Amino acid sequence: MEVAPLPQNESARLKALHTDKILDTVPEEALEELIRLTSQICGISIASVRLIDLTRQWFKAKVEATMYEASRGLTCCAHAMLPRTILDLPNTLADSRMAINPLVTENPFIRLYAGTLPNTPEKHALRTFSVIDCSPRQFTDEQGQALTDLRGRP
Repeated sequence: MEVAPLPQNESARLKALHTDKILDTVPEEALEELIRLTSQICGISIASVRLIDLTRQWFKAKVEATMYEASRGLTCCAHAMLPRTILDLPNTLADSRMAINPLVTENPFIRLYAGTLPNTPEKHALRTFSVIDCSPRQFTDEQGQALTDLRGRP
């Protein structure tokens, strides 16, 4: 699996992440509601807000995800941080960066991944909003717009 390169501003990004003091805190109902809505709009059962630390991704809010954290090296989210756009993978097996990822080749057998980064004033990629499915497919224009709209969320 191709490991995502670190952002150019990784030191400043990590400092901002730790300054926010939101890693390892209790879930926030507003984020949980936003993720549930995103899941419903996209017709996807698994959705989450993940914070990307130096070595791990940690789930701040989630729908149907069974993990609370995972290695940063195993994450599609690390790739969603570069470039700062929506990473839309309608079929993870067709993407060379993901095709041998254990989360793709083994349980939960991720086939679709889409992730976006909310805009922050400092332009740091602190968290990702992502949706995952076990079947490959394309999003409708409306679903793609919903993911784009998440970029305006803090």
